[in-house]
Amino acid sequence: MAIWSVETMTLAQAPNKVEGRVRITAPPGVCFAFLPQVGQKLKESYPGIQLEVLSGTNTFNLTRGEADISLRTEKPKDNDLICLASFYCGINVYVAEDVANSLSDDVTLQDLNWICWSEDHDHLLTNQILKREIQNFKPVFSANDYNVQIAACCTGLGALALPNGFVESPLIKELTVLNVDLSELAAGELHIVIHKRYQHVERVVIVAELLKTYFSEIWAH
Repeated sequence: MAIWSVETMTLAQAPNKVEGRVRITAPPGVCFAFLPQVGQKLKESYPGIQLEVLSGTNTFNLTRGEADISLRTEKPKDNDLICLASFYCGINVYVAEDVANSLSDDVTLQDLNWICWSEDHDHLLTNQILKREIQNFKPVFSANDYNVQIAACCTGLGALALPNGFVESPLIKELTVLNVDLSELAAGELHIVIHKRYQHVERVVIVAELLKTYFSEIWAH
């Protein structure tokens, strides 16, 4: 709480006068599914703040100033970095509606045609789960681009494993959740991280608080 106390009076006095750019780095799925909505909320309350989203599967270096806020799937170990909030969620399986209608109620992981990351991203969680749980795993479609994976799933090409809450995005709300819960195999997590030098930078504090509020509404701590 001490991190935010310095800003409280300023925010209450002049919420619309804060200006500047805030750069957020996050995994592609988070950027696609959630950050446009965060940007809309930010524009409504703080039109002077410009949001720049840096999407990638690699971890950006906050110490070098590559971004102002990092949304990460692992907690930082660097003592100069501050984890402001952590969120945990289950992982569900999503398909297009017509695919869902063609499947039985007792469908299993092995029964599905899978969409996943390309082999050069095998270190990512979903690929690890599928390769561990499905013998001789061969996806029907893979891509190194999250947007392409979503497009393939929406087209009806196959199933896609995503953290629950992703279909809250208006862009993919038509996908159907199957009764195949991967939560027992692995859990999704997301951490809001900043460098300690930004803990009293007003525009960064505002965006970080907005992110905390937004994700609190979707996922439990």
